[in-house]
Amino acid sequence: MFKHFVAISSLYSKGIRIALHFSGEQLDSSEIQKFLNSLHKKHGDIQLGIHRLTTESPYWESVVEADGYFKDLIVVKRSEQFIDLIGIEQRLTAVHIAKYVLTLAPISHLKLQKLVYLIYERFLKTTGEKLFDDDIFAWKHGPVIKSVYDVFKVHGSSPIAYEEDDSAKIYSDENLSFTPSFVKVISTEHGFTALNTIHEVLKDYQHLGAWDLVDLTHQEGSPWSKVYKPNINKIITDDVILGYS
Repeated sequence: MFKHFVAISSLYSKGIRIALHFSGEQLDSSEIQKFLNSLHKKHGDIQLGIHRLTTESPYWESVVEADGYFKDLIVVKRSEQFIDLIGIEQRLTAVHIAKYVLTLAPISHLKLQKLVYLIYERFLKTTGEKLFDDDIFAWKHGPVIKSVYDVFKVHGSSPIAYEEDDSAKIYSDENLSFTPSFVKVISTEHGFTALNTIHEVLKDYQHLGAWDLVDLTHQEGSPWSKVYKPNINKIITDDVILGYS
């Protein structure tokens, strides 16, 4: 008989599940622990599905035959590759932040842009780390993240009534609900800090109108004011943001 250890993670952005598979007549516990330690070191505490089972063969096909649950998994051969794939999924984007903000309040695209920028600015100043890799541009009406613009520009100046499908909720009861956007933020390396930053910024600025936030980001000496040139999409760099107090 052969023992199997299967670690499973979902790549939500690609709509697939990946698995790392160890097997043998006796599992090498040191190899498994090395994998788990490497995963934790690189990505912190993340949720994995861990499964142990016994079949008559060391091959993956026997695992699928034993339980159809494993049928649609994409098996990754090396632990390093599995860890790297999780890393790609763990990286936040500006659109992830925007979607989470919209689950908390229906706001216009213009206001959303300013709030996502202010969240990025505060997170950068608090941690010294980038919240996301998307470039921030100095446009006429203030800082703009083009990836967010491309997704939400269709709404014009109307409030964006964004709702995540109830069927996609990770866990839900009448008092508590974990949606994909929440899980995406919280499961990243600095998830709790990111979540706290989002809520702090919303507490400080959500009551302001979109054009009030435009004025705020246009203040003399602000990163936008130092970078903006009409009709030139100049990037507001982290150094410029960190130099503003």
